[in-house]
Amino acid sequence: DGDGISGRVNFEQGEVGRFGYKSQAATLESFNRGAMINQMGITSDPLFYELPEVEIETHSTSWLDWLIQSALAQVSAPNEPTVDDDEAPDPEISNTDQEDILVFSIYLGVPQPSEMDETALQGKELFAEIGCADCHLPTIDSTIGAIPAYSDLLLHDMGEELSDGLNIGFAAATEFRTQPLWGVKMHGPFLHDGRADTLTESIDLHGGESEAARDEWIDLSASEQESILVFLKALGGVDLEHNNFITADTPIPPEGALGAPTAGLSIEELEQWKRGRQLFDRDFEDEEGLGQRFNADSCRACHQDPVIGGAGGSDTNVLRYGFRDLETGAYQNLDRAVLTRSASQNILPAELEAEANVIEARNPPSILGLGLLGQISNQEILANEDPEDLDGDGISGRVRWVGDGAQIGRYSWKAEVPILADFTADALLDEIGITIHPSLSIFTSEDDGDQVSDPELADTPYLDLVFHVANLMPPTQGTLSEEALAGESLFTEVGCASCHLPDLGGVPAYTDLLLHDIAADEMASVEQDAGVLATEYKTPPLWGVSLTAPYLHDGSASSLEASILDGHFREASDSREAFTALSSEDRTRLLAFLAAL
Repeated sequence: DGDGISGRVNFEQGEVGRFGYKSQAATLESFNRGAMINQMGITSDPLFYELPEVEIETHSTSWLDWLIQSALAQVSAPNEPTVDDDEAPDPEISNTDQEDILVFSIYLGVPQPSEMDETALQGKELFAEIGCADCHLPTIDSTIGAIPAYSDLLLHDMGEELSDGLNIGFAAATEFRTQPLWGVKMHGPFLHDGRADTLTESIDLHGGESEAARDEWIDLSASEQESILVFLKALGGVDLEHNNFITADTPIPPEGALGAPTAGLSIEELEQWKRGRQLFDRDFEDEEGLGQRFNADSCRACHQDPVIGGAGGSDTNVLRYGFRDLETGAYQNLDRAVLTRSASQNILPAELEAEANVIEARNPPSILGLGLLGQISNQEILANEDPEDLDGDGISGRVRWVGDGAQIGRYSWKAEVPILADFTADALLDEIGITIHPSLSIFTSEDDGDQVSDPELADTPYLDLVFHVANLMPPTQGTLSEEALAGESLFTEVGCASCHLPDLGGVPAYTDLLLHDIAADEMASVEQDAGVLATEYKTPPLWGVSLTAPYLHDGSASSLEASILDGHFREASDSREAFTALSSEDRTRLLAFLAAL
């Protein structure tokens, strides 16, 4: 029709595509199965249904019942089951579970639009007038009536600047499906690759077939543009237009609760703790740093289980790698030590170097109570080291001296960080790509190589963040049950308490803060620093341990029992063997004690 818009259909196995950024999936079943295998590595068999014989005009059940039966009947999936090369038998999800996920997806409700005021109504008119509605159709017909999705479900050429370099089905690299706009305010950042932080940016970046409408948008006055934004935000959804899940008004957890501040803080200190909590929870956006490569967009992203400040799941593991000569055992670091999993816009993700043959995860531990570990004196820590095993008990824990031998390392899995301020600075740089002023810590960078001037976080916010972390209460132990009391005795009896000290300088963290040689296989581990064995790790605190699965430095143990059986060797071998020799009842008692910490 010569209007410059040439939207077209994508197909999957002969069926019209409608799901995904490229309309690559024709059915919800196909869309779900693709997500399960591509995002989570979960294999599934195709589902097959026969179309129920239902007369639409005369059926006695509700239209929702008919809708779900029809949707289940419209599957189009590969003829063969998907398989992968891990050790789990395929398919890894049952058809029953897959059907439940499909039913859940079908029944998910639509974001309900809010009542439009005069400004929103003006924006609605302008939205159509400048051409946005040529692709974002206000409604699209269906068997149950007009659906107000604000999409035509067609592929459109959005221009070279938005190209993702991928051809999927019939979709070219520059072609993308018109995104539905109901609930759009919930879904920032915007566009297929999240490059637009705001709705305004996303409109400004429209090109190709949408260039004419974008130019019309640019020519509008500020008030006219605002009316369109008000209209878009009125299309439904929860208001999430802020960077923080936690705000200044979010209540402080009561004393003794997980995530609560330490007792006795003044009003001014509580305000500083709250400011630090907001920073801990916030998403750091591109213009404020994030380096060229990073692992997370916030502190909370890795430390959120069971509360903000807690531990991270295996999905938040940092991946370290290097090269080891498998004949001699000699190890060498490569150009990079960490495989970062995210990248700033237009910066290619890091790739595993060709020479790498060793890779190992680092799991984010809970940071609740870390401030108390910093208050333990050096003398208390030194009193428990025995690097030469002079007492002959087979345990030779040693202090990790850092900073030219001037300070004791007590943070991180290898105890390479001496004080909490450095631990915070190190995490900001390595995990989030945020720099601070070098005068505040040596664990930062004067230039992290991105487009943002350094330092990226001002001194006061950084100090607020450190104060918050330093004043997070540790998990508190309640009254022990009879079973847990029996387990406490067994904990000492089998030797666990030799390293996991119940009390260190008045702090009941169940650690000695020493390095111990305990890992199973030196040839399968990644080195970190000169002078520290690949198999040496700092004794982790055990307070709140039942809440922080998975376990061990690499998150490889899914249960406390597995962490004992699969992660305690060398110095810890006697304790592990003593644990395995216990009766099943006594094992249960010891685990009950750990769970009560």
